[in-house]
Amino acid sequence: FTRIWCVYELFLTLVEVKKDGSEKGVWAVYTAKKHTYECDYEAQERESVGIISGGPPTDGNNVYITAQREQHFPYEVISKALNINVEKADASVVADRVHILNAIIGKSKTDINDPPPAEHDTYIKLNDSLKSIFAASQASLQGAAKEGDVEWMAMLGALSKGTKKNDMTFNFGPDGGFSGLTATRATQLMSHLPLTIKRLDISGAEYGSEFMEALIEQVGKFKNLESLWIYDTKVGDE
Repeated sequence: FTRIWCVYELFLTLVEVKKDGSEKGVWAVYTAKKHTYECDYEAQERESVGIISGGPPTDGNNVYITAQREQHFPYEVISKALNINVEKADASVVADRVHILNAIIGKSKTDINDPPPAEHDTYIKLNDSLKSIFAASQASLQGAAKEGDVEWMAMLGALSKGTKKNDMTFNFGPDGGFSGLTATRATQLMSHLPLTIKRLDISGAEYGSEFMEALIEQVGKFKNLESLWIYDTKVGDE
């Protein structure tokens, strides 16, 4: 994300397409990563892994399959996403950088050669959109959960700024990707869920009333929620 033409493509995908209220933009990033992917009792040796906003068609719109696949994305790559600043992107041709940054902030053709501003609300919107997509992946949150409080809260901050109408699932049970998460962090996670979620699945969350109160408060703020599943979860001792 340090090249200006990549930044422009991301702008057209994540920001520009939303002016008509549509959700047509699809963002994807892949990296080389040898790993064993297991799903439906079948193991496959794979050479790469990707994160795709909303999940790829091959996942069959199944949030569990998407979570199983994305968990192999290397966290060391994801963690760098929190430092994305599109306004600092480089270009081989200086004029390209000037034109693209000005186009992103909506300048007309007559002003396209003006020196672009160092800061702008559209830069912030694009940075937040990029970071939130990374943060919403299972690999991001599970990786951040193994880090200190500063890294954990930075990832949650990025997650909370999401604008995609995605599905999210969290399995806190002994066989889930979030097993071992403390009650404090599980509660913090619920308080930072993006407000644009369409479907939310939660299982194995035996964290008590504080966790549930945080979840209820956040769900009350959701703008697009269509489905909420909570199972194998206790509020008290029963």
